[in-house]
Formats: sequence, C-alpha cells, structure tokens
Amino acid sequence: MGQNIGTCAEVASAWALKENKKTAYIAVADYAPGIDVLNAFKKHFTTRGGVVVGEDRIPLNTVDFSSFAERIAADARSDGAD
Repeated sequence: MGQNIGTCAEVASAWALKENKKTAYIAVADYAPGIDVLNAFKKHFTTRGGVVVGEDRIPLNTVDFSSFAERIAADARSDGAD
C-alpha cells in the first residue's frame, strides 16, 4: 500500500470524471514512470465509464512538442473529446 506515481494519475482521472469529462487523450513521457501514469489513469478512467481516445509516449529528448499538440488537437476534434 501507500502512494506511488500512479496515485496522482488516479486522482486526476477521478477529478476529470467528477467534472463530467467522458473522453481523454493521454500524453506522457516515454519512460517507466510516465508509462505507469498512463496505465494507472487509463485503468481508472475506463473502468468508470470514460473513453481514452488516444495516447502518446513522448520521447524524453523532445524539445518541440508541436507535432504532439497538433495530433492531440486533431484527435480531439475528430472524436468529439471533452
């Protein structure tokens, strides 16, 4: 028991659901803790009725996030994300 990095993701998921957000796009750093966050958020969110419309694992050496931002925005428009 206790707190781990996934706990924060579960809290974020609970908040999103409380705010009536039904869809989510998850973007995390592509290393073990980031992937733990992705998995924890996704599990918590989807088991409570949310839908993950997309996800990205962003390489640690990324300095230009524009391509990721464009993809997230495009997916949000096409899927009607909250």
